Amino acid sequence: MNRGLLVLAAASTLVTTMAAPSPAVAEPVYHEIVVEHSGKCLDVQDSGHAHGANVLQANCVNGPNQRWRLRMPEFD
Repeated sequence: MNRGLLVLAAASTLVTTMAAPSPAVAEPVYHEIVVEHSGKCLDVQDSGHAHGANVLQANCVNGPNQRWRLRMPEFD
């Protein structure tokens, strides 16, 4: 009798584990980078999007040019 309950419990665990939905991909999280000695934020000059755009310190205004995210490298 105990063996039957054990098999039933194991089977139900397997079924619920297999039926569980895959986790959703998390949305990227953006941060302000504040320079400690000046209290200013890292800012892309003129809100530029081109590679090599100048980055400088500016008053923090929570603009899109002051939001940064960490991207981990993708390995093949």
